[in-house]
Order: sequence, then C-alpha cells, then structure tokens
Amino acid sequence: MNISNRSFYKTNDKNNVITCDMCQKLFDVEERVPTILPDCGHTLCAVCVQEILERDSAAEHKCFICMEPIDGGHVAEDFRAN
Repeated sequence: MNISNRSFYKTNDKNNVITCDMCQKLFDVEERVPTILPDCGHTLCAVCVQEILERDSAAEHKCFICMEPIDGGHVAEDFRAN
C-alpha cells in the first residue's frame, strides 16, 4: 500500500509528498521523523514535537491539530515513529 494514500497524512498534491501539519515541511528519516503523539494519535515531525515539549508552560504542551494535552516528562525520541 502506498503510504501517501492513508487518510491521516497530509499530502502535497503537486508532488504527492507527505508533510508535517505543523511546520509544513517534508517528513524524512533523519530529523523530521513522523512521530505519533501518545495521547491523541496525531502525527507531527520529531522537530515540531520537540518544539512543543520545550515550551515553558506545561499548559502549552498540546497537539497542534486537536489541542489535546501532551503528557509531561517526554522528549520526542520517547514517542513512537510512524
């Protein structure tokens, strides 16, 4: 199955590429690894997940898509790659 056909990924129709909903940059296997948020199941790149987790206030640790709180004490590497 072609991963770009899955409904939970946002694709750029011109190039049929998969991008992060938060930063709109291409997922890759080195830095912008697709990362599943444990509480809601949405996928963002590891860079964006780390950016969310580094915010000063725990109240700001929320999914960019649905605003579900992200459990504290995690770093992006703790989350499952998608």
